[in-house]
Amino acid sequence: MTIFQGEIYWIDLGEPQGSEPAYLRPCVVVPNDALNQSQIGTVIVCPLTTNLRV
Repeated sequence: MTIFQGEIYWIDLGEPQGSEPAYLRPCVVVPNDALNQSQIGTVIVCPLTTNLRV
């Protein structure tokens, strides 16, 4: 599977711990494409939400 920066995937984040996001939610891929295609086997994602906080 090839993963590219900016793509959005549905990821199961497991059970919540404190105020962390959990369960199945959309996440955007953060690192650049060169890092995503390396042999590291790890991708950094940021969970998305519709909650607005000021």
